[in-house]
Amino acid sequence: MTTENGPRPGKLAGFGVRAFISIGLLAIIAGTSLEFDQLWHVLASASAPLLLLALAMRLGGILISAARWRAMLRFQGLRPPIRFLLDSYMVGAFFNTFMPTSFGGDVMRVMDLQHWSRSVGRSVSSVFMERVLGIVILVIFAVVAMVSFPLSIAQEVPAVPVGIACAAGGLVGLFIAVHTGLGDEILERLPRNRITEKLARGWGNFREGAGQLMRPGPALGIGLGYSLLLQLNVVVHYWIIGMGLGLDIPMVDYFFLIPILIFALMLPAINGVGVREATAILLFSAYGVPAEAAVAFGLVDLGLTLVTGAIGGCRFVLRRSPGAVVQDAST
Repeated sequence: MTTENGPRPGKLAGFGVRAFISIGLLAIIAGTSLEFDQLWHVLASASAPLLLLALAMRLGGILISAARWRAMLRFQGLRPPIRFLLDSYMVGAFFNTFMPTSFGGDVMRVMDLQHWSRSVGRSVSSVFMERVLGIVILVIFAVVAMVSFPLSIAQEVPAVPVGIACAAGGLVGLFIAVHTGLGDEILERLPRNRITEKLARGWGNFREGAGQLMRPGPALGIGLGYSLLLQLNVVVHYWIIGMGLGLDIPMVDYFFLIPILIFALMLPAINGVGVREATAILLFSAYGVPAEAAVAFGLVDLGLTLVTGAIGGCRFVLRRSPGAVVQDAST
């Protein structure tokens, strides 16, 4: 059921749940011996040059992401210009940051790309596969770091390596579903109605596009190569934030800690508020980092996210319509 002049009740309920989780976690953090004077001291003592470098690396990561997207699209026969894709990524950052969903930016990128692809399936599959390849590299980082180095956090919090194992299992399951027809079999066993028919059509379109990008070969190799470069940038970017705040955590440990933090940010919350800080407290406590410094880390990350989203909002206001760009490119 929808309202004529407002958002759907389901969307309002979803936003309410996310707000409840964020506010609840912040209240718990604030009520558990958090010294606000010490928090302010950590933030005021932060290295401005290092935080500016972290912001530059975050923006550089968007450029790497746009280059990866372009490379993957070429294997689907699409050749949008890099500036178009970079703009789409920046606008996506705005919607991810300031809209009450964590995937609004992906929806915008799909809508932009449809002007080029004329295909929902190809648009969705390319955007989705970018996410998947990024997660693959993060899981590899976490597993290699956990196996190769004696990380105390992996021993003190058993749920952390279990979560990494579940993420790896999910990726393997997706690969099997796409390449073996398992997904089609599951959908065929469901009762036939409008919802399952839409799911079957959507899965078929997605599998056609994603299967091409997931098949062992140049497309997958190039996608993973760009994803490796991107996630290296992400991990070093967070290490620089930690250095700017004076956190005494070895850089190699960030290859395990940051995948956990990023996975946690997928949980429902408003822009990761509350989840980001609670996860940082849990992870960094194994290194003797006080709660105030961990919360400062989360607040700086949030601040850089807001700045990036604001830049994307400016691009959204100033950019030409995607349809006009496509029309000019075709003439």
